[in-house]
Formats: sequence, structure tokens, C-alpha cells
Amino acid sequence: ATQLSSGYKEYLALCEEIGLDGDIIDCSQVVGFARAGRIVEIDGSNPLSGPLSPVVGFGDKLTIGRTLLDKLLMKPRLDYLDVSASHAHDDESFHDYGRRRLSRDAYDYLAAPLLRGNFLRDPDRASKLEWFAITDNFAGQKMLTIRGGITRLPTELASKLDVRLNAPATRVEQSGSKVTVRWTENGQARSDSADACVMATRLPESMAICPSFAQQAG
Repeated sequence: ATQLSSGYKEYLALCEEIGLDGDIIDCSQVVGFARAGRIVEIDGSNPLSGPLSPVVGFGDKLTIGRTLLDKLLMKPRLDYLDVSASHAHDDESFHDYGRRRLSRDAYDYLAAPLLRGNFLRDPDRASKLEWFAITDNFAGQKMLTIRGGITRLPTELASKLDVRLNAPATRVEQSGSKVTVRWTENGQARSDSADACVMATRLPESMAICPSFAQQAG
């Protein structure tokens, strides 16, 4: 929600589908790291900015290369938009992996801040796969934004949908190849038929609305 990478192919395809592709623009490639009371900047548009950055020493940077080698040796190759195929490698927290494979400074001043900034969680609550995903996301990718702000995509999507508030869904039933959705609005019972239905709610409410899914949910 706060950044857009050229690697987000599905996101960019959706922007194109609804006519926003002409408003995708470049934005700053600079990332700041706190070190010794100041902010050290790394400019992603400059290939030498990272290797020459004083945020950590040369030997510390070599340990980051060690983690990149670990990622290259993974089978199958990691897809950071769908890590499910790499589940066999999801066997260690980033905290444990980083302390084992990175120097202390590389972990404390570069890797852990990057992980917190991207996934909004502490390293002991993140998988090492998330570190590999970050390196994929930043390697060779360009940071982008949408003219007028990132919120333009959900706003444009919402403008093309029939959004009903205070209209609780009461039942979702499959009828052959169609789905029937029943809801109440202004005290009146209503229904509609569609090819598919997405229930974006908690599991207990989903099972109450669609009892036929209870066995699968179990």
C-alpha cells in the first residue's frame, strides 16, 4: 500500500486494465538507514550506491552476498509474489538465519531495518524467505508510484463497483455454475446471481453465511 515496484506485475496489469497505466510514474529510489546518529542514503538507481555506502563495512557487505548465494541455491527458485512453492525452505526465522549468516552490523543496520520497513514485523516473527523476497524485490527493480497517490487504484476500482453499505449478506449458495447471494437492504430481502463470490470476512461469519463450506473449512 505504501510503495509500488516494477516487479509487481499483477498490480501493474490491473492498473492498465482500468486505465491508470498512463499515470504510473517513477519515484525516488533512495532508501535511508540510521547509523551513528545520521541517515545514510542508498540510491537504488545508482548500482554503485549500495556497494560504496558507508552504512556498513566491506566485510559486512560480503556476508549479504552469502545470503544471496543461499537464495540462488534454493530449488525451486523463489517467487516472492507466491512463496508457497518454496515452503520446504520456510524452516527458520529471519532473526535466527540473519544472526547465523550475516555479520552483526549487516544484520543490525541494514537487513533488519529493511525487513521491518517492508513487512512491518520484527525479524523474530518473520521467515528467512521474507529476506530473500526483499532482495528479489529490490534487485533490478524500479520504485514507482501513481500520479495523485497510491490510493488512486482502490478509488478507481471502487468507482466501477456497485458498493452497498449497511446491506448485510445473509446467505451464499452455489446453484450449478452460478452463485446466488442473498442480503437485506433497508429491511427488504434481496438476491442476485453471479459467476463467483468473494467472502472477505472472518471464517465463523463465512461458515454462517455459506454453510456448505463448513466441511471444507474444518
